[in-house]
Amino acid sequence: MPGKYLVESMPALQYLPRPLKPWMKELEEFRDLEEKLTLGYYREAVRATDDDSMSSFAKGVQKMCEDEGYSELQAATTCMKILGAGSDTAANAIYATIHAGLAYPEVVAKAHEELDRVVELERFVKWDDEPNLPYIRAIIKEQHRWRGISPLGISASSRVSIVATHRILQDFRTLRLKKMYTMGIGYQKAQ
Repeated sequence: MPGKYLVESMPALQYLPRPLKPWMKELEEFRDLEEKLTLGYYREAVRATDDDSMSSFAKGVQKMCEDEGYSELQAATTCMKILGAGSDTAANAIYATIHAGLAYPEVVAKAHEELDRVVELERFVKWDDEPNLPYIRAIIKEQHRWRGISPLGISASSRVSIVATHRILQDFRTLRLKKMYTMGIGYQKAQ
């Protein structure tokens, strides 16, 4: 819970001697639990792709970290941070699509009709169905144009703004990579 500890509003308290920081025991327990879970998920992801029959982002991070001399915990944390970022992005996209569906119920009805025609009620949608769902593909593309999924909320409405958005996000990405490098996560410095 934010604000639970006095040190959050008075950062100078972090410099007190250890016996005068009773909150540290609880925080260290949280850290140890997070590290245990993160390493467990990471090791499972790497183990699941040991036979090289399929690729894995975790496997790529593992190799990079071994080459650069970073710890297994740093590799695991990198994977978890990227997973977290991806889940935020997906949640924002779903939220925007639901919002648009509530605003335009006739679009939802047409999409539902297309889905029933292609998939019927016998099974779930598969990637192979994508070429047969042009209306739903258009809805997804429109969602990305209508409501950007980045926390900045930058939407694109013309070619000029798409170029401007790309430049802004490219500058942000460069800045972010430099920051991540200085934190020791293991990315190469951006130029």
